[in-house]
This record gives sequence, C-alpha cells and structure tokens, in this order.
Amino acid sequence: MGFYIYEIKNGNAILVNDNVKLAGYNLIYNILKKRNIINPAGGSTGWHIPETDLINESIKMYNFPPDEEYMLVVDLKPSVKNNISLYKLTNIWGYSYETWTPIMLQLIAIYADEDATKVNFTKNKFPLPRDLENRERLHMFVYLTGGIKVDRLVGDWNWGGRGFPTAALLEPEAFKFFISAVRNYISLEDYK
Repeated sequence: MGFYIYEIKNGNAILVNDNVKLAGYNLIYNILKKRNIINPAGGSTGWHIPETDLINESIKMYNFPPDEEYMLVVDLKPSVKNNISLYKLTNIWGYSYETWTPIMLQLIAIYADEDATKVNFTKNKFPLPRDLENRERLHMFVYLTGGIKVDRLVGDWNWGGRGFPTAALLEPEAFKFFISAVRNYISLEDYK
C-alpha cells in the first residue's frame, strides 16, 4: 500500500509526492503530538484526524506551496502491474491503547482495479471523476505500534506487521468507538 500526494489542477490530479509517510514519526504522530492528546486515566482513548489536517501537515512536512489544492491518495495495489487502484483518504480515526493503536482509514474510490492498458491516463496524472465526493465511503482497519500513555505518545508509531499496514483485530471497546465515529460522521443514507 502506497500513500501519495496529488496537486489538483483543472480537474486533474498530478502526482507531487509518491512517498508520503503516515506511520512512524511522521504525519499521524506529528498531528497527535501538536494536539497534545493525553489519556489522563490511562487505558485507551479515541481520536480523529480529518483530511484538512492531513493535507495541512503534509504541506508543512514536504514544503509544498500552501496556496495550491492537494489530496492524499492511497494506492491499494502499488506493485500489481497494469492495475490502477487509487483511493482518496478523507479521514483517519484511531483508538490508542498504551502500546498500540488500531486505526480506521476512510476512503473514496477514485479508480478501483482499472486496467492501466485500457485507460488513457497513469498514476502520475489522471482526471478526477466528477462524482468523486458523492461516491461511497469505504473503511479499512490497520494498526500502528505506538500508543498514548497518560500524558505522552509512546512507541515508534510504525505500521504493525513488518513495516506494512496490517489488519487490526479490534476489541469490543475499540470497535464500538469506530462504529460511533462513522455513525456520527456520515448519515446512514450514504450506505444504502
């Protein structure tokens, strides 16, 4: 799975960074550290990072001109030849324990399993579908090897599972948090 930043110009997405780091001491960690999220009782706590915060932190981290429009994109199949599976990343919710954090990525399919040999665009530059913001929201669960211990972030915040995003096994309290987050963020009408 790859994370990219595209600049939006004239209805097209133009690749400007094909090596965006969400995990480790990077985007997610930096945003949470600036927010000074704490868990005074210990145990676990939930949090949310919207797309605007991800983009604003990316602009700072990667020194992009702030007056341009950008979008964060997940390539679900970066190593599959002739496959274009690009998804816009719109939100991240996390539920941090002291040593690990399951996260939920909210995505919108831009192009799903497109045959690159049959389209007239590439992953480097492509037209944005006009109905992009009206498409279904999809959710993927993965986890990070960092957590929140009372008043500070601990661990390395890398992807669980050999440095790549790995599925997360959710305990009931974490699953309830994510279900509540989705219900509060999106009307159930969007899921019909």
